[in-house]
Amino acid sequence: MMKLAGNAALSQVISGSYGLSDHWTLSALISHVEHKRSIGQSFFGEQRSSGIGDSVIMVRYSPFYITPFTRNELSLGLGLRFPTGDNDAGGVIALSEDMQPGTGANGTILWGNFSHSFNQPGTWQLHSSLNYMFNEDNDRKYSFGDQFNFATGLSWHNSNKLGLSGTLRYRWADADERSQFEIPNSGGQWLDFVPAMQYTVNDKLGISLSGRIPLKRELEGIIQFTTSYSYALAFSYAY
Repeated sequence: MMKLAGNAALSQVISGSYGLSDHWTLSALISHVEHKRSIGQSFFGEQRSSGIGDSVIMVRYSPFYITPFTRNELSLGLGLRFPTGDNDAGGVIALSEDMQPGTGANGTILWGNFSHSFNQPGTWQLHSSLNYMFNEDNDRKYSFGDQFNFATGLSWHNSNKLGLSGTLRYRWADADERSQFEIPNSGGQWLDFVPAMQYTVNDKLGISLSGRIPLKRELEGIIQFTTSYSYALAFSYAY
């Protein structure tokens, strides 16, 4: 059987947060991205790129938190995305924009998160989050479509430091544009299920493992590359 196409991506993300006060938090994120795409069985059909991706700085405001006396938590955020990575990989003939480590463009992010605890210890919680990203043009007059993301699910944790969660994640993306003309085979809607497991090693260190299982895809155009199954391993450390 001939393999017509295959896509692989690896992202390594470093993020940090600093509490400015009881209600305000400053967060920053930077990533290193690797892409690989194979089309057909020809040697020349394989494309690769790697490098520093975009960076994000966000300010978050949390008017209230889940405590032994309250059941709800709310956070709102405003973020800026900066083109800290390359967007011209590929040499003389640059790779397509979706194969570049970075977008090469600025962006603005509106973000919100809400959680509700079903009991006083907070072992069972409902969590929902949404964000909208406005994307600007890069130096090649290319703009990724604006994106809307919404996620909701349930989480559980016990006194033995183990936590489990299951989340439905919906994503909508507008069509990409070059010089204000829409790019064919871009944009669409995605619905995924994200199971996750977290383990708290001690007061400072935590480990989490999650996966993404596709449930539905409605993509614009005839042929469009997209993410299928994926997984993430994360470590967190509190100073």
